[in-house]
Amino acid sequence: MAKVYDPLQSYLCSNYERSSMNCLFEPRTIALVGATERKFSVGRALFLNMIQQHLEDVVEDSHFNYTVYPVNPTRKECFGKKCYDSLLNIPDVIDLVVIVTPAKTVLGIVQESAKKKVPAILIISSGFKESGPEGIDREKAILDIAKKNGIRILGPNCLGFMNVAYNLNATFVNCMVCRGTTAFLSQSGALCAAVLDWAVKVKIGFSTFVSVGSMSDIDWGDLVDYLGHDPNTKSILMYIESIGNARKFLSAAKEIAISKPIIVIKAGKSRAACKAAASHTGSLVGNYDAFISAMKRIGVLVVDTIEELFNCALVLNKMPHPKGPKLLILTNAGGPAVIAADALDISGGELSILPNSIIDRIDQIASPGWSKCNPIDILGDATPQDYVNILKILGNEEVGDGLLIILSPQDITNPTQVAELIIPIINKIKEKIPVICSWMGANEVAMGQEILVKGGIPEISNPDTAAQTFALIWCHAKHLREVYETPHLEDVKTLLPKAKETALSLIKSALSRGLLTLGEIESKQILKAYGLPVNETFTCTTEEEAIKVAQKIGYPVVCKLYSHIFTHKSDIGGVFLNIKSDDELREAYKSIKYNAYSAGSYTNQDEVFSGVTIETMLSGQILELIIGSITDLQMGPLILFGTGGIYVEILKDTAIALPPLNDTLAKHLMMRTKIYKAFGCSSKRFPYVSIDELALILTRFSNMVVDLSCYVLECDINPLCISIKNDQHSTNTLFPNNISVLDARFILRSSILDTSPLVVRPYPKEYIWTYKIQTSSKSLSSAVNDHTLLIRPIQAADEPKMVEFHKQLSTENIKKQYVPDVSFTDLIAHQRLIAICCADYDRSISLVAISEDECIFGIVRMHKLPARPNRADIRIVVINKYQGLGIGRFLLTKAVDVAESEGIEVLSAHVLDENIGALKVLRQLGFSMERVDEYYYCQLILTDIRHTNTQITLPGVTLASPHKIM
Repeated sequence: MAKVYDPLQSYLCSNYERSSMNCLFEPRTIALVGATERKFSVGRALFLNMIQQHLEDVVEDSHFNYTVYPVNPTRKECFGKKCYDSLLNIPDVIDLVVIVTPAKTVLGIVQESAKKKVPAILIISSGFKESGPEGIDREKAILDIAKKNGIRILGPNCLGFMNVAYNLNATFVNCMVCRGTTAFLSQSGALCAAVLDWAVKVKIGFSTFVSVGSMSDIDWGDLVDYLGHDPNTKSILMYIESIGNARKFLSAAKEIAISKPIIVIKAGKSRAACKAAASHTGSLVGNYDAFISAMKRIGVLVVDTIEELFNCALVLNKMPHPKGPKLLILTNAGGPAVIAADALDISGGELSILPNSIIDRIDQIASPGWSKCNPIDILGDATPQDYVNILKILGNEEVGDGLLIILSPQDITNPTQVAELIIPIINKIKEKIPVICSWMGANEVAMGQEILVKGGIPEISNPDTAAQTFALIWCHAKHLREVYETPHLEDVKTLLPKAKETALSLIKSALSRGLLTLGEIESKQILKAYGLPVNETFTCTTEEEAIKVAQKIGYPVVCKLYSHIFTHKSDIGGVFLNIKSDDELREAYKSIKYNAYSAGSYTNQDEVFSGVTIETMLSGQILELIIGSITDLQMGPLILFGTGGIYVEILKDTAIALPPLNDTLAKHLMMRTKIYKAFGCSSKRFPYVSIDELALILTRFSNMVVDLSCYVLECDINPLCISIKNDQHSTNTLFPNNISVLDARFILRSSILDTSPLVVRPYPKEYIWTYKIQTSSKSLSSAVNDHTLLIRPIQAADEPKMVEFHKQLSTENIKKQYVPDVSFTDLIAHQRLIAICCADYDRSISLVAISEDECIFGIVRMHKLPARPNRADIRIVVINKYQGLGIGRFLLTKAVDVAESEGIEVLSAHVLDENIGALKVLRQLGFSMERVDEYYYCQLILTDIRHTNTQITLPGVTLASPHKIM
């Protein structure tokens, strides 16, 4: 199809300001500082790689061109090219400076780069923070200069990078991989070199290859953001040792993982490095657990081996995601198929069941002894035509979610011919389900393997590995669906700060007394403020007071130590259960007091024993759960759920997730525990557990963790108790199923944080306003006149409302607001709407104007531009019948307010010339405008927001006239 000329796109491209990341990976000019002809030197290898690859091996379709300038004050020329003694003497603008000189010289080179206004630097040299205090100071000095001058740095202490599509080899590895669609990022230079060597041998292609080094500046988030928008990259593979800026990486990866697979292998799975924590939760969570939890939250696939890394990329680059776990296996060898089935089951997949209709049809063409079930074993005498005939049957039926074709080189089977004949059939099947081939062997199947690979069919020689790969990509597809499953709408009124005010009052009171642990009473008060059901608890400082309380609430009761010193009361004999009389309570009080003082010597004896707490003893069969939070050094606060009670650390039936949680994410967290299988059912021996009630408790607990993340280090609810006894009916209408918090504790931070440690940005409740419609228009119903709209950020649960919103848009609406035009089907597609409703708030904020009956009247979306986080694009649309009421004006005004708060420096909008209302409001807000055919390119410099732009004249209309569009 011929490309249609788009004047706006042409204008944007011609006025395109290249980002520093573009200048790094797609430089037009490169200065190599340290270029030399000295044998066995990094400077020589790098220079030759750049100039020889560029001059001799330029791919035919490459439209890029770059110039390399060698810099070395001790040489006049390098391999025939003039050598410059300084960057400042190069008579050209430089996009990229590559430094291979000793560490002590790098600071001066960075200073010259700043004077030269270089946007990007690649530092190959080592000798920085990895070398000790002097190196740390050296690296800090370099970064200070870079930040002041807007320079981005890759490295130091790295192998370099390859942009294969650009035909640039900026590494000192003497090879160039073939062109492909996979990007590989590694924190290990040695692993990079090994993978490159292997890739050249087996002819694996890459789009980009990056050794990140120390990540002093450019990090995972920057690279995922750049490669996610790179048209030459279809998938991103990563070898990670440390995550660095977790929030930045997760924000970028969440946006990209929707459309491009991100596959990660993480080094360092041991829990040995985890600090011992003061609560049960802390002892259960390791660094790797936190990492896995974070990756699941954003839809990133984590694998265990390099082989899995590349196999998953191989399949996902060429095949669709499976819609379910069921795999069909077609084979001419029974043993390998059985091994594959075992690997599938262990990895989380399933064998699909062949229906009788399929069995009957295969019976008519296969050998009499075929398996008559899945795996479909057509025996060793299967011919190429047998494969073709059976694949045609399978391709016309929806029998499984994936297909594995195994071939063993036996006498009659011709591996090469089978490969040639089945490719056209596979190309049809793969439109619905992923297909993997496994041609077992070496020389006899080599030609067939090559034919499959050239035909774009994934070929994995070991059947068990192939089956495991299918299971991995199925699990990945399932996690993606979980991440973007539409939750129930969260009432923004529940996000108001009353609960937080109560919590902070209690926390600050404790801190003022030098306490870092909140006792049971204060902890339950905070939980109650956030709407969690707590078992009412009374503090008693004397025996007589305890007895009066017990008599009032009724025996049996529980008596527990009240202390700010001991976090695990059971461990020191500080808990007495099922106390049935005054005498038993007196004995319990004395025992608890004695046990507390006997547990150790403490400076502040008053805090050792502050009294006891009394609460009702739940009778009947009970189920004990745990809900907790802990702060991981890299991933920030985490939420834990699982089987609770005193055996929590022994059973270890828990799962963790990143806050904030909605009800859908909360349910998926519960599903990852063994105890979940018991939920939703009841019996005489097991209490009924309401999944919806637990999900509500988890989301409210998550809201609390988010609000208090700067103050609270850890929190435990253990146990959260569910009772089976039928005569104990809860009066709480939200939690009617006898569920309550029996014990809880908070561990506070020793110093309050200025910024939130959360790695997933919570709902920006600071951007909530109301707008009252005041109009006398008779064309609108009385329900709209004098109506108050809520202006708030969009939520994931708003997706159904967005579908209804788009149904009310007119053709005129769509034409004026969507550039280029978008079909209605595309507008309401789940894939598109989740990009709006589930967007990370660090990257995109959409404000909706929503009525009291939950209908969206209008929306304005502000999206930060790739590789330019200080710039954003805005778009707005208001339903036709609600235009002219000031809704669009109010939305745009608030969008500018949000942009200012988010640190955006430049806002841009692309508006059709006939959208007079939008243009008028944009001009009034200070946007400059430039005409491009039928569009206006509008821009607002927020650092100079009060500047009044020159009034423009629109064709046939004056801007002073009443607007009709907004």
